[in-house]
Amino acid sequence: MSKNRGSNQRHGYFRCSDCRQGWESSHVYVKNNGQFPEQVQFGQECGNCIKECKPYRLEKLRCSMCHQQRCVCEDKRHNEPNKGHRTDLCLKCKSGRPCVQN
Repeated sequence: MSKNRGSNQRHGYFRCSDCRQGWESSHVYVKNNGQFPEQVQFGQECGNCIKECKPYRLEKLRCSMCHQQRCVCEDKRHNEPNKGHRTDLCLKCKSGRPCVQN
């Protein structure tokens, strides 16, 4: 899904309210694309305590090559293109609608 990422996909910054662990994910999806505030469709589980969390900050995806939100590069990623996706912690994947196709 690297070339045709939906315009409703964002990069999110998370912090668990229970254990305070922080992480980032490029697999955050919003319902109301372009309207403020954007509503997150699916949260993620904390890898430390498994509490369901929603991001505290969202950004549009950026290309890892040119660092622009709108670019002409073939593969658009926010960061680390080879980093794996934790489907075991992703509530979108757990809902039966996987973020990434194997």
